[in-house]
Amino acid sequence: MSHGNWKDMFKAVQENHVELIEFYIRQGIDLNYQHPEYMTSPLIESVRYNHLEITKLLLANGALPEIKEVYSNKSAVEIANDLGNNEAITIINQYLSPSKRLNIKIQKKSMKAVICTKYGSPEVLQIREIPKPIPKDNEILVRIYASAVNSGDVRVRSLDVRGLMKVIMRMVLGFSKPKKPILGTVFSGVVETVGNKVSKFKVGDKVFGMTGFNFGTYAEYIAINQKSNVIEMPNNATFEEAVAIIFGGQTAIYFLEKAKIAAKPNSKILIIGATGSVGTAAIQIAKHHKADITTVCSSEGLGLVNELGVKNAILYDKEDFTKQTEKFDIIFDAVGKSNKKQCRNLLTKNGIYKSVSSGYASETIQQLQLLKKLFEKRELRAVIDKTFPMREIIDAHKYVDTGRKKGNVVLKISE
Repeated sequence: MSHGNWKDMFKAVQENHVELIEFYIRQGIDLNYQHPEYMTSPLIESVRYNHLEITKLLLANGALPEIKEVYSNKSAVEIANDLGNNEAITIINQYLSPSKRLNIKIQKKSMKAVICTKYGSPEVLQIREIPKPIPKDNEILVRIYASAVNSGDVRVRSLDVRGLMKVIMRMVLGFSKPKKPILGTVFSGVVETVGNKVSKFKVGDKVFGMTGFNFGTYAEYIAINQKSNVIEMPNNATFEEAVAIIFGGQTAIYFLEKAKIAAKPNSKILIIGATGSVGTAAIQIAKHHKADITTVCSSEGLGLVNELGVKNAILYDKEDFTKQTEKFDIIFDAVGKSNKKQCRNLLTKNGIYKSVSSGYASETIQQLQLLKKLFEKRELRAVIDKTFPMREIIDAHKYVDTGRKKGNVVLKISE
């Protein structure tokens, strides 16, 4: 049996090109071969794309339904079951022995989501069953496996801002409660369905991304435009690791780029609040740029910054970092507890001060691409403090509210 032209045949499955598949079958192509680039079979791909005429054709010509794909270790009928594709299950069952057939299940049309019912303490968060989103032509439907609870989430939930900013936040987010009640801004998961005009992703892709002020990631599913801030996950990351590098990573990239770190080789940088999600990411992004790093952290956090490769640390519970005589090219406050006036005497002549409190860190797909690249090259690690299941969302927010988290708090959405 030939493996020749296998990639072209695989593409024909994705594009629902029945006549071309019939041609390759006549040429004797191996229907059960799993090419190293795809690590799945044509039969399973036909199920993922819901091209059921091709599914029938492949089975009728020797595709084996029992074969499991390499990366998921699941057979065609198991994949169909995961997708709730009852028609595919019916077709495949005809080629399975009675003991291996699956029962048809009712496709789920609702999902669990965390709803922020009003502004306030963590108890305002409630888990409810709501309609499952239906993707539009240019959208993908992602089954979310993990999200994260970060400082931005708790600030929105509690509306923890003062003065004029509170009025502005109410105008943007909603006056008595969030207009978009499903909070959460980062996610990792698997593409379950694609719209008719989607070309960037296929069913089964593992993806991660960020939604910004669109929120919506404290839920089992999300429908997002294929051109939004979403890309394939790092190939060596778990869902929890992938989601843990996003918020802190993109924020650190944004502010360090504003500080022109790439244009300052071997720059001396002071990172204030080095053990949170932004701080731990900033350390690693700065290391990528070959910076000479000093951190400001507590005695309790010293071990973590040492683990991240930083030896120079100022312990704020033992000394006042603003009294240092050393000068820095960049000062980055990753928690927003200082101001430029306090730090002016620590800056070199052309030094730059940046703080997370000085503005919104806009999100780009290039930030995600850099995070993926660094994680795959093992220049970036996911720092995870605690992981909570979605049912414990209140406890997760209470923990972040304490201000004692180190790195990231991950929210496990799907098992």
